[in-house]
Order: sequence, then structure tokens, then C-alpha cells
Amino acid sequence: MHKMNVLIYGYGETYQKNVYWINQLYNIVGITDSKFNISSWEMKKYKVEDAVNLAFDIILITSIFFEEIKASLIGRFNIEESKISWFMDEFCNERCETFGEKNPNVIFYIYRAHWQESKNGFYNFFDRAMALYYKTRQLGYELLVDMKNYYTEYSGLDRYGIVNVWEDYYEQPSKYTLDEAYQSKKVILSKFDSVEYNYLTLSKSEYLSCEWWRETYENLGKVTHFTPSQMLKNQINKELNHLKMSGKILGVLARGTDYVCLKPKNHPIPFDTDLLIDECQSKFQKGEYNYIYLATEDLNIFEKFKKSFGENLLFTEQTRVKTDINKMLIDVKFERENDNYLRGLEYCTAIEVLARCNYLLANCYCYGALGALAIGGGSIKSEILDMGIYD
Repeated sequence: MHKMNVLIYGYGETYQKNVYWINQLYNIVGITDSKFNISSWEMKKYKVEDAVNLAFDIILITSIFFEEIKASLIGRFNIEESKISWFMDEFCNERCETFGEKNPNVIFYIYRAHWQESKNGFYNFFDRAMALYYKTRQLGYELLVDMKNYYTEYSGLDRYGIVNVWEDYYEQPSKYTLDEAYQSKKVILSKFDSVEYNYLTLSKSEYLSCEWWRETYENLGKVTHFTPSQMLKNQINKELNHLKMSGKILGVLARGTDYVCLKPKNHPIPFDTDLLIDECQSKFQKGEYNYIYLATEDLNIFEKFKKSFGENLLFTEQTRVKTDINKMLIDVKFERENDNYLRGLEYCTAIEVLARCNYLLANCYCYGALGALAIGGGSIKSEILDMGIYD
């Protein structure tokens, strides 16, 4: 593999959260930042005035202030615009690479946890990977998921580049390992939000409608499957043994917290909790179900359901958050060892148990609900309450 020589501009947290894939794809000749006042040739850290004289092919800016930095490089140092690149541009296109000579007859497709998704919940990655798995199998590719070289909040800086977050919770969908793929001859690296892979023609409903999402992931679940890791299997079995689920179970997914208080643009609007409880009461009082299983990250929603259903409410052990957090859910941290890993484990366990219920009622079409439909093999009767999306 021929690596371009790059000068890195930006030595903050953004660089730290992207350094592993940069090292994998480029040869770093030096690092610069406006805060560097002196140059250290031994450490390859240079003040800007010295850095621009290095032998580089491009300057890769690892900062959100791309336009300002680019203008400064062009205006002060006469750097050609064509030699200035932004780290986010890496995810605009697929990249075809030869990392080694292994497996010359195999085409690997690597789903990268793209920077734009680094704060997303795990089932956002899961559901995209499932769509990719469906498509890449049709093309004869071997799919692998890379959440090791590409940062997510489930790793944090302490585990980034060391563990593959995907493998914390699920086995790879290929008999090959990620390390083996990165020594192989034909490798395709994914781009962000690839329409041809992620948005499939598995539903005849209106494109991207709530019903389209529901039908798509039900149908994906009929033809694709991801195997939980041994650790996740153990946790699922532990919870199932504790819950002693018997009879007919109404599974409820109630998304709250940041979906309610931040009202994120283009995200689904959750159904009102009191009305959701009324829906559940109606089904429960008709004798259709023996228990209600609740999957929610929201402590306020949990307490309302607990008050309404008492001992008839089933739930997994999970650290929950009050609705009014005023920040993205993933940015809420708990004071415990291995918090990032445990939050992923608790989330995956809650959704896996939800997929084992007889009926799924969701207060919006979030990725957790779609994941449960897929995990259930498309056989769970379901209703997703559609309140539209935030403008």
C-alpha cells in the first residue's frame, strides 16, 4: 500500500479521536497547530511556519475550523488549495485499498464507524451494518465492522484503537478477522450514509416513512442475523433467568431523554408517555398480555410505568437518566468503572430481550426499535407510533 505523506494540522481532541485510521492510511511527516510556539524535530511537532516547509503531499486538517485554517494556509503561506484536505472528507467516498497480498480472491467491505456517527447509539451502527450485510452478500463481498480504528463514544479515548467495540457485543459477520482483512489485497472502506447500501428496496411503503422503516427491518431480520458475543449472551441469559418471562409479553420501547428535551432535527418525535401508558393499559386490561416489558433509558418514563403497572412490569438492570438532561444521551457519564462498555452492554441486553417479546409497541421509530424487529427475525407483531419528525 502506497501511503501519501501528510502534515497534520490540529493537535486537539479531534486528532486524538481519529489518529488510528490516519496512521493506517497515511504517513505522517509532522504535526502542527496554531498553539505550537516552538518546533520539536524529534517529536515531529512543528510550529506552523516550520511545518509548511516539510515534504508533504497534503495537509490534513483535523479540526472543525477547517475553512479558517485553510484560508490562513493559503493567505499566509501560499499553500495550494488542492493540497489542503479536511479529515471529514475521508468519509465522503468509498476507498479501495490494497493492504497486503493475502486473500487475493476475496473482496472485503469494511463498515467504518464514521466520524459523523461517533455519538450515535449502538443500534444505529447495528442497523446500518445489517443493511450493509444484506447488500454485500449479494455482491459476494465479506463484510467486517471496524469500530476499533474509528472512534465512537462506546470506546472512549481509553479504549480507542485497542478494542473493536462491535466485537464487545456481536461477532463479526465474516469468517475472516478484521486484522486479516487489513492484510489483504482487495479492501473497500465504506463511506458515510451510503445510499446504495443502507436504503434498501425491501418495503413497498412510502420511502423513508415510518412504515417503510418497520417493514425494511422486519424483512432484513428474515434474511440476516448477527450473533451476540459470548459476553452479551451471558448477560442476556442472566436477565432472562432473573425475569422468568412467561405467558404473553407486551414489549414496549420508550425513547426519551435527549429525544424529548433537545428535539434533534430530523429525528422522530416520541409519542406522549401518558398516552403510551394508556395504550398499554388498554391491551393489558383486555387480557391480551400477562406482563409488560419496558426498554427505556429514561428514568422519568420508567418511574411512570412502574407506578402504573407495578409487579406486572418487567425490565432489565440498566443505569437510566432523567428526561431533562439538556445534552446528548451519549454525553451523560456515570461514575463507574468501564462505563462506556457497560452502557453498550446494558443497551444491547435491553433490546435483545425486547426482541423476545410477543408484541412490540414503540413510541417512535428509533434504531433500537428497528434493531429489535430485525433481531426478532421479522416475526414479532409490532406497532410503531408515528408522530413525525422534528423540523
